[in-house]
Amino acid sequence: MLYAKMDSFNEEKQKFIVEMSYVLLRYIKNKQDLMSDDIDMEELVFLQNVICKIMVNSFTIQNYFYLDASGAGIYAWANFINSHCKPNAI
Repeated sequence: MLYAKMDSFNEEKQKFIVEMSYVLLRYIKNKQDLMSDDIDMEELVFLQNVICKIMVNSFTIQNYFYLDASGAGIYAWANFINSHCKPNAI
């Protein structure tokens, strides 16, 4: 299971996650009016958790020759390496 906790982010990133999930939900539902109030809170929280998981567990994919970022990837096996108070990797 991938790790994600909204309260582990600073206030600025939390605001970004909330705004991004809101816009993404509007896009998925094909809603034109971004200010309308007909939002399903369960779906919004689900999207916030997905965004948190991507932000915490993704790795940058780099171009070998130019060392520029080509994308991001989430690898299930890499989740076993952690950086908690009792890390299991150096």
